[in-house]
Amino acid sequence: MLRNRRMMVIGLVAAGLCCRLSAGCTWPPLQRVAARVESSAGDGRVTLARAGERTLIEIYSPSGIGRSRITLLETLPPGPLEFRLHLAGLEHFSLAYGETVVSLAAAQNGAPVLVTVQAAGLPEQPVAPGSPHWMAVYPPAPESADPVYRVIAPPDWDEQRPQVLEIGWVDFYR
Repeated sequence: MLRNRRMMVIGLVAAGLCCRLSAGCTWPPLQRVAARVESSAGDGRVTLARAGERTLIEIYSPSGIGRSRITLLETLPPGPLEFRLHLAGLEHFSLAYGETVVSLAAAQNGAPVLVTVQAAGLPEQPVAPGSPHWMAVYPPAPESADPVYRVIAPPDWDEQRPQVLEIGWVDFYR
């Protein structure tokens, strides 16, 4: 438990330093989010913080594959939930909350992102931008020293605001 807290603090400090060192960064100071993170990411780590109205979940995964169960120990105020995946590539990402699982599949060749949802025991179905289940994904800048894929949780998550969520990710094969 002490190791997890230490890793969370290190992650928050590193994120704060990166923000301050970046040109034109306008993020507000980071605030810790109380949460219990159970992870099967092996060599990875998952940290949570608030930056203004945005909740950030940072995922560092050198092996590129992992799953985490996050139990929020406080109620998050309204605002977007952003996942920042520090990966060489992003092939798959999933977010499960309540009875809903939203998944995205991305390709590095510029093909469109495929987002699907499976809710309340119904069959999995594709969703389009504008859907309450759509997850936007933003790739890293070309030639980035620390590639970060940004994934924004769907509006449906924001409406439900569950205390427990599960995430999974897969990097591209290296």
